[in-house]
Amino acid sequence: MAVKWIPTGEKGIRYYEHPTRKHGVGRDRYFSIRYTLGGKTREEGLGWWSEGWNLERAIAERSKLKEAHRTGQGPATLEEKREQATQAKADAERQRKLEESRNVTLADYWPVYLTVAKLLKADQKKETSWTAEEGLFEHWLKPVLGDVMIKDIDADQWDRLMGVLVDAGLAPRTRQYAALVLRQVLSFAYSRKLVPSPPPQARDVGATLGKGGNRRTRVLTGQELQEILSILSERDQNAYAITLFAAMTGCRFGEAAGLEWKDVDLGAGEALFRNTKNGTDRTIPLPDNLVAFLSDLRSQGRLAGPVFLNGAGKPYTQPPQPFRDTVADLGLNEGRGKRDRVCFHTLRHTAATRLAKAGTSMPDLQKLCGWSSPVMALRYAKGETDTMRRALGGLSDELFKPSRVVNLKGE
Repeated sequence: MAVKWIPTGEKGIRYYEHPTRKHGVGRDRYFSIRYTLGGKTREEGLGWWSEGWNLERAIAERSKLKEAHRTGQGPATLEEKREQATQAKADAERQRKLEESRNVTLADYWPVYLTVAKLLKADQKKETSWTAEEGLFEHWLKPVLGDVMIKDIDADQWDRLMGVLVDAGLAPRTRQYAALVLRQVLSFAYSRKLVPSPPPQARDVGATLGKGGNRRTRVLTGQELQEILSILSERDQNAYAITLFAAMTGCRFGEAAGLEWKDVDLGAGEALFRNTKNGTDRTIPLPDNLVAFLSDLRSQGRLAGPVFLNGAGKPYTQPPQPFRDTVADLGLNEGRGKRDRVCFHTLRHTAATRLAKAGTSMPDLQKLCGWSSPVMALRYAKGETDTMRRALGGLSDELFKPSRVVNLKGE
């Protein structure tokens, strides 16, 4: 059925009435506008009176289109305007979803990354590589940065991560690998516009090694160590306990953090480190004063599980922050180079150095510290200059003792 258009008295605007539907006291009206564009007359519907359209609004809408025709700015037709509105709405929805996806933590985003990455790189990586990366994430990246929004992982967060890895005494290659895993995740997120910028280069976050490798040069003096322990004993008893144990045994952070009461024999004065960095178990003797300290610790009712717990009553997953705070408060790293700075691993380096200076044999030093190769023990078993001079002096005395001179000419 053809509709009957009714003029409004305004140029280019007309309407028709709905055959049955009422709006107010009269029938509902559908407004439309007509205009000339490119030499052709176009007519486009606006909408019903009941939807908010009326003569005044129709006049204003037609005027906007005519102005757009004149200036060449803005949509020239209602169809184009509606398309732009639809596109703007779609863009807004995409932006909303994007913002929503940006508010995701590293821990929550990891499964998303891993699933897609495995599909994209199925032919490029072995399963063992994926297993290694998942292990690095679970043991280091997640505990340190898991709760951080991926969009907020900036230079400060990188510094925090690398500081923890260094404090834990991780090998340089392991630190590099951990940094690589995080960079891969953030690069993946950047390609999907979830983070504002690409991740920093490894060299910019201290994940590469310069000349000299990972070898630490700093050895704590007795006074420095006493100051650290004294402050920690007042600041945080939990941090004090694991720090004291590491300082007195020279063990790795992971070995102390993973030590359980079932592996401490106070009667025999021994501790067993299971599945160490070298993949083997290691038993070390405990000095009497450390046995007494552990006995007091055990008397507090902790008879099973990890020996050392943090302030929240949970096992340590990274070196205690109070240790780092204490080192900073004492100014022990002011003006120091990277390899000469005090970190938790410095306790191990200090213990090994003192054991070597005390005359510990290389086999015993290697066994106590859990090195798989004597090469590491050789780094510490450097004789004192005076001791070597006395040894060589003794050798020279033997060689240059007065003796009968043999006449080679037979005279």
